[in-house]
Amino acid sequence: MSIYDDEERKWLVDTPLLTHPDIGTPPGFGRRQGFGSFASGGSQSPPPSKPEPRKPTVKERLEKQRKQNWLEAEKTMAMLQARKAEKKAGKKAVAKAPEKPRTLAQIFAKSAQVPAGSCETGVLCESLAAIGQYGAYAAAVAQGSEELMLSHITGEALATLPDMAMKVIGRAGILAAFVPAKMGDGTLYSEDDIRQRDMIETNIRLRVDDAGHVYGYHVDGDAIPRRTVTASGDKFLVTLEEGLTIEWVPISGDFGGKPILINPIPELESHDIWIHPQADQGKEFDNTYITPVADADLKDYILVFPADTGLPPLYVVFKESPRDEPGVVTGQGEDITGIWLAKAGEELGSPVPSQIADKLRGRRFSNFDRFREAFWIEVSKDAQLSSQFIPANITRMKEGKAPRARFRDTVGGRRSFELHHVEEIQHGGKVYDVDNIKVNTPRNHIDIHKG
Repeated sequence: MSIYDDEERKWLVDTPLLTHPDIGTPPGFGRRQGFGSFASGGSQSPPPSKPEPRKPTVKERLEKQRKQNWLEAEKTMAMLQARKAEKKAGKKAVAKAPEKPRTLAQIFAKSAQVPAGSCETGVLCESLAAIGQYGAYAAAVAQGSEELMLSHITGEALATLPDMAMKVIGRAGILAAFVPAKMGDGTLYSEDDIRQRDMIETNIRLRVDDAGHVYGYHVDGDAIPRRTVTASGDKFLVTLEEGLTIEWVPISGDFGGKPILINPIPELESHDIWIHPQADQGKEFDNTYITPVADADLKDYILVFPADTGLPPLYVVFKESPRDEPGVVTGQGEDITGIWLAKAGEELGSPVPSQIADKLRGRRFSNFDRFREAFWIEVSKDAQLSSQFIPANITRMKEGKAPRARFRDTVGGRRSFELHHVEEIQHGGKVYDVDNIKVNTPRNHIDIHKG
């Protein structure tokens, strides 16, 4: 039996089976016997058959398997690298292909400070005049009637139709209107787009506060309802929500013999309207507290008009208040000694004098604006109180206007004394109870509402 020796690298023959000249002949065999003789020229035995190779050891089999595994791994890695190269080449080919035109996002109104083609939310305070046109209307009672008409009081007459008056059915003290300027970058809705949508997204919203002041907010695509103005006989009308409708009715100069009283909300004068970013909300800006938009309870809509009116889609926001409801004056007031309005800039302000309460108690007013006018007229008639005012302020009070405050007590366009409800109307405070009313300077009034 033969084996393969790795160290000696030679064949070894078991001596009991084979002969060799150097190691002798096994017993029973002559030189001429066995497998042949090397000494004589006699016949030779056939050469031995090739020995069978031995079986590899475990170590050898493991080494062979390791090499095979390494070769397979090399092949797999080469294949993966080839595929990766193919994908990379494919991506480059796609990158070189022309891109399809991108569809721009659209909005009703947006900041004028964001890049062209963008509908990003504004992050800086900016004037509404840079974004579009603005106008405001206030509810006014037609003389000799309880009907409320909306009178244009400031800005552009954006919602006005020729030879027609705007009548409001419901509680709306002020209506602010806004039309965005064309941007020319494809980001604003067209009129057709707006007509096809029930909810319209916008990045600009407005608010009317309790004093009649208007300011706005940068928002992130807030969706507000669309309302359609429709023709009905010889008038137009739109219902904003349950209990609040606006009508455009034919009107002559005297509105059927009853002239319309233009009744601007006191101190609502022409001034810049500022649009505030999120960072401004809940803070004071230009001495005015900016109510956070989340707490503002905005009543705003997008109006679309019949094509033959020529009016573009219009953003409107209204302020409703029990101030606009009729009521009867109650309360006793307080006796006054010394300078009546000396405390108007402190704490809750100065009380209603008892003699003025006596003049007004039991009288019915169509809204709080009528009460306010009557209040200052009665003050102008009272010798004790009127003697404390300069002639210019006495003239204002005779006209039903509030007297001017000292300059240091004014804030922006708010220059006159204001009436403050101690228990706020929105929290159930009585509108016509003089014991719930204090006279305040504009600055103190703002401080009270800031808390």
